Amino acid sequence: MTVADDITDHDLQVAITLCSLTYIDEEYDDQPQVQKNMIERYLTYADLPMGGRWKLVWGPANLKLNLWYIVHNMDTGNLAVVMRGTLMSSMIAKLGDIMVDPVKPLVHDAPPGVTVAQGISEAHAHLNAATDIWTNRTGWQYLEGVLREWPETGIDIIGHSLGGALAPVVSLDAMQRFPQAKVRSFALAGMSPGNKAFSDWYVSQLKYQTNSRFINPLDIIPKWYAQIDEMRAGFRDNPCPVEDLIGIGLLSDYMAKNHITYHATPNPYYFNGELYNETTWQAQCQAQHEHRYYMLMAGVPLDAIMARFPNTPAWSPPPGAS
Repeated sequence: MTVADDITDHDLQVAITLCSLTYIDEEYDDQPQVQKNMIERYLTYADLPMGGRWKLVWGPANLKLNLWYIVHNMDTGNLAVVMRGTLMSSMIAKLGDIMVDPVKPLVHDAPPGVTVAQGISEAHAHLNAATDIWTNRTGWQYLEGVLREWPETGIDIIGHSLGGALAPVVSLDAMQRFPQAKVRSFALAGMSPGNKAFSDWYVSQLKYQTNSRFINPLDIIPKWYAQIDEMRAGFRDNPCPVEDLIGIGLLSDYMAKNHITYHATPNPYYFNGELYNETTWQAQCQAQHEHRYYMLMAGVPLDAIMARFPNTPAWSPPPGAS
């Protein structure tokens, strides 16, 4: 992943695959050595976009279900900071996604009026405090050591789902901490983390890229929170069920009553999503958000996806995909 004037197709393939590595080991949060071994093994596979040219240099580290790790590109010297999405097996983690009250982001010198969702801010705080058990350092402490010696190092901030919502916030944090570094943001399938003032600030800082986020237009998660009412629209053969209509409506009403607004960042990059032959709205939503489907849409070969990510849980592409 080279720092160029913009983000290439290969960059996206590397980014979403690195995100997928945060999900292969999620059941081992209490066994970090197992997580480390699994990520290191996947980084050696030549058939994945990383091509065996990336090395795990910090982490993985997690705190209260929020996990991230840092890898180094042995060809370019660039670093990638990779963040996990919501741990859907945890009710506590899912509740964090509906903590919509606006708060000031944990970013130095954030302009007046900039806010992000409380749940996003708390996840950011957890990442900030998470320590690598092998070095007893936080991710920021590791980066500070590298950037002290090589201040213009390229840093790619990468996340899918909740990680994709965190990517803009953490990217701005990295830009403030390391002003000489070349920071790029890969906000994949993420919710809109902040208000319009946040969106404007974030987009104004994107020096090395055109697109502010990367999404499947059939995926409803990127509509959370800025386009929350659009989440209730059904798919062609999958109407939104009553219980979900009610739940989304209650949150939308709460936001309206308390004058809470979020703003989707402009200039998204759209992948070419296709409908699955699913029988329910929930199943279609899950299929469109699946990290392996994002890998396929980004151009990662299907054979490599099926060989390396076969059962987490079992997944298949939409009809006609190859």
